[in-house]
Amino acid sequence: MLIKREGEPLQREKMLEALMSLGLTYLQARSYLALTHFGQAEAKDIAKASEIARQDIYRIMPTLEKLGLAEKMVAAPILYKATPLKDGLAMLLHAKVTEQTLLRKRVKFLLNNDQEGSFDAIIPEESTQFIITSEKKLLVKKFQTSLLGARTCDLVFPAFAWNFVMFNLSEEIGVAVTKGARIRIVTQESTISPLIYRKVEILRKHSCFQIRFTRSTIDFGIAIFDGGEVNVCVSDNMLEVPSLCTNNPQFLKIAQIAFDCEWNNAVDYSNMQLKLLSSSLT
Repeated sequence: MLIKREGEPLQREKMLEALMSLGLTYLQARSYLALTHFGQAEAKDIAKASEIARQDIYRIMPTLEKLGLAEKMVAAPILYKATPLKDGLAMLLHAKVTEQTLLRKRVKFLLNNDQEGSFDAIIPEESTQFIITSEKKLLVKKFQTSLLGARTCDLVFPAFAWNFVMFNLSEEIGVAVTKGARIRIVTQESTISPLIYRKVEILRKHSCFQIRFTRSTIDFGIAIFDGGEVNVCVSDNMLEVPSLCTNNPQFLKIAQIAFDCEWNNAVDYSNMQLKLLSSSLT
């Protein structure tokens, strides 16, 4: 239970409790809440509003940046910009759900491989979560986090999203496949720029990275992580938000069927074919 400071408004106290339940420490929660009040502010203003020593603010802010809750703005003096509170809460909740899903799978695996037999019944079914992300930067960060923590990822997206996906996520895809994660991508046949072509060729050196192209029209975007979480674009333009993230079993089944259908009907392009696709822009 959070100890309420004298004069602390009840709504602020509840918000601090919510942030702490989502993984922030008490000082991190106070710092973030103070920053959201300003929108953007110097460390001294955050320290004053949060009643935290300035030297502690300098220590806390890099952590908030890594969590996607704040951005450092190059200025003199340095300014920090807050991620809007509703988006910050959604991102923290997404991370917590992902963490719990992975933990549940690991515990289930250990118990089911115990010599005494299966103990699957003692692990409660996880509750269904539906999370809407309405800010593009947050969506990209969530995708990056999910990719780095996934063992498998199935992606489907239309041709016009190709450059965006490869430019923003190729580094994380590379880290994931280096660790042995299986990444499968289906997209529409399209011209590939030399820069994207080089990124694809690097990724194709890993046997667990596979990409297929289709001549059929793809007018939706989905990303399935570890068979337990799916992100679905709910905008007419996949490059825009909002995006829906859920661990709902029925939703996952539908998404997996959609991916498998596109995957089975697509063609695994050879190295030469990819070169031909890239040649028109060289």
